[in-house]
This record gives sequence, C-alpha cells and structure tokens, in this order.
Amino acid sequence: MARRPGTRGEPRAYVVAGGSWPEGPFAADTPPEVRYAAAVASGLRAGLVELGLPNTTAAIRMGLARPSLQRILAGHVMPDLRSLAAAEVLLGRRLTPDPARLLPSPRTRES
Repeated sequence: MARRPGTRGEPRAYVVAGGSWPEGPFAADTPPEVRYAAAVASGLRAGLVELGLPNTTAAIRMGLARPSLQRILAGHVMPDLRSLAAAEVLLGRRLTPDPARLLPSPRTRES
C-alpha cells in the first residue's frame, strides 16, 4: 500500500526560520491540515485571552488535560475533532478557517 502523504512531525515544524507558531510564515510544502491547525491554535489562543480564561480553566471546561491543550496551542500536535468541537463550544464561535483563504486557487493547483 502506498504511503499516504501528510504531515511529518509536529505542525510547528513547518514554520520557516524567523517565523513563529501559529502565525508563520510557513514552508511552501505545508499541508493544508497544518494551516488549519495553525488557524485553530491562533483562534483558540485569542479567544481564551478575550475571555480571560487561563489554560487550566479552559482545559477543564473543554474536558481536556491542561498539557493536551498546551500542546495544541504550541503546535506540538494536531487538534483532534473532539478538542476542536470542545474549543468551539467553549468560545461560542467557529475556529476552522475558510478553505478558500488557505488553499491555492483552482487555477494554480496541480492536476
């Protein structure tokens, strides 16, 4: 069976030298799921600051261990669907980005 293309290592590994997680900039070969993870981490971090929620309180309300939340925010792991749903419910807003903003236009995609 052929190996499925995807991420190699931590999501934050795709940030180019001089950049920072989750702002970027990202390497040209960054898979879409890493850009999604960055958008989720960025939105989650901003939402927690906006609400004045420390990571420990947020993790408890999300049903996560605090280290799990910190690993998502720091780009060490990809957020899973359960964590994403819990974060969106806690913040009362969508965290996933509009794919049109992250993906190449249809004219520039390889066929």
